[in-house]
Amino acid sequence: MKYRFLLHSMSHTILAVNITGLSVNIAGVKASNSALPYIQFNSWDKAERHFRELGGGHEPLKATRLQLDKSSVAVLTII
Repeated sequence: MKYRFLLHSMSHTILAVNITGLSVNIAGVKASNSALPYIQFNSWDKAERHFRELGGGHEPLKATRLQLDKSSVAVLTII
């Protein structure tokens, strides 16, 4: 896994929180005391362009967009 993002769609804004560095254990997510890096996009097109530059494929990005349209929240994993 190269990158993992938690995405949230708010009105005309896409907020992408980079959760790549978080580790998961049996009790749940283990977070550090530091803030997580995030990127804010004005449209899905700009977000998609950025994720493609990071190596995101067509199908994962399409599935992420459908999930965002459905529930306003999605997780994108770029392998």
